[in-house]
Amino acid sequence: MIVRFFAGLRDLTHESELTLDTPARDVSELTQILVSRYGEDLRGALVDPDGALRATAVILVNGQNIRLDAELATRLQANDDIAIFPLVAGG
Repeated sequence: MIVRFFAGLRDLTHESELTLDTPARDVSELTQILVSRYGEDLRGALVDPDGALRATAVILVNGQNIRLDAELATRLQANDDIAIFPLVAGG
């Protein structure tokens, strides 16, 4: 499982990519693994206090936005490619 970090999330993780040898079952478990590795600031960027995906966080699994599926309950497979980035506004 490959997890790619973009924009400000690279600043939080100090990495652009992570390969997980032991895959997570779903996106919720993945966020827990990532928070244990990178710290609580990452949790704050991804999940709100109620445990829901923040409106400002975008997670794609194999190019598909998890908001169109089961959000944090989206099931994962060992060969998935996951992209995580903050919603960015320009102007």
